[in-house]
Amino acid sequence: MAIIETILVHSQLCTGCRACELACGFRWTKQMNPSQASIVVRRDDHTGQIEVKIHASCDVCQEREIPMCIQVCNPRALSLGRKLVQTLTQADKSSGEES
Repeated sequence: MAIIETILVHSQLCTGCRACELACGFRWTKQMNPSQASIVVRRDDHTGQIEVKIHASCDVCQEREIPMCIQVCNPRALSLGRKLVQTLTQADKSSGEES
């Protein structure tokens, strides 16, 4: 097991402004390009419910003290947290290569 940093999403606080997408897309491409972001914000037009997804490509802006998406999130719907993840042992890796 290992503890890694991650972006925590507090959906009830999200306004759907998508500033996080713009910041993340800019971080990757140096252009305001949300299609290249590691975070995606979607609003259901029928229910008004907002869904925020963090893609596996998110590296939590490792070169920065505070990830860009968190810096630009005015309602504070995003925060930096930690999560416990299972790591593969060498034996797990070896057995996975054989299958």
